[in-house]
Amino acid sequence: MNWKALAAALVGLACSLTLLGFACWNWVSKSNAAAESSSVELASSAESVFESVGEDSSFSPSAESSEPSVAIPPVEKGDEKALRSILGKEDANKLIGRAKDDVDVAWIATHSGSYKKYGEELQEKLLKLAADEPLASSFVRNFPEKSNADSPDLKAPAMDESIHEKGIPETRFPHLYQWDLRWGYTKFSEDGFGLAACGPTSLTMVYQGLTGKKDINPYDMGKRAVEGGFVVEGEGSTYGLFTDLAAQIGLLCWEMPVSVESITESLNDGCPIIANVGPGRFSKVGHFFVLAGLTEDGKVMLNDPYSPERSSQVWDPELIVSESRTFYVYGYRAEESQ
Repeated sequence: MNWKALAAALVGLACSLTLLGFACWNWVSKSNAAAESSSVELASSAESVFESVGEDSSFSPSAESSEPSVAIPPVEKGDEKALRSILGKEDANKLIGRAKDDVDVAWIATHSGSYKKYGEELQEKLLKLAADEPLASSFVRNFPEKSNADSPDLKAPAMDESIHEKGIPETRFPHLYQWDLRWGYTKFSEDGFGLAACGPTSLTMVYQGLTGKKDINPYDMGKRAVEGGFVVEGEGSTYGLFTDLAAQIGLLCWEMPVSVESITESLNDGCPIIANVGPGRFSKVGHFFVLAGLTEDGKVMLNDPYSPERSSQVWDPELIVSESRTFYVYGYRAEESQ
């Protein structure tokens, strides 16, 4: 046997195995490095996605899609000038400020000319309503398309009462508004129900509160008023609505002197008052609203059919007396109702 040849063969085999082991180790190392690099790239990519979404985003990996937000158009300088010429600086600025957050008000502010066809007085009244009363913005926005309707839309959304401040005691009388989308666009007098029917709406609140019934809504009351001749075209409700029509639906009505004592006595007895006020804090020409109750410190709670903002406050009775023309006080006896 050639021992030298055998030894040389063994040495060659050992070298081959060593080289093969090194090659395998090198391949595994590169594979691990590639996998690790891939993981880092994926993590970095995911991090970039979340960074691009932002911390305040509503992004959710499981969400299929999200509704796009409604773009609110800005009020241009020309629109601002037009509004100030109609409303004056203070009310125009109020409307412009609200237009930043309310798409309906933004439309109103940028389309003030759409209301000009109703005359300057009604145009101003509609724009001021949108500026003063957040709940009325949808009514004013759709007025050009829906006004002068022949019948109510009782399936339309009722006006939300959430605007009323917490802590103000509730009364037995509901808060109803003449420009409610259910009946605000219907015909009534010259200006339509939403702008002129404070009388029937006030009487409806009194009726529903005293009787506990809801068989008569403001539209129904307005229709009875028109059919009974208690509405004068261009002027609104007559006094007969508050006395004669009230008697027809089973209410007792009497007049009392316009005084703080009348307010205190009537409301403490559970008898609501419909006040007829002249020009002043509550109206430029005249208005009707319900004195619904008293707070513990003697302030008056109003149910104003035109203004949720005023209804959400309490009022000094002396102020109400100073601007009132007539007080109609109401009671109810079920056996006398028809």
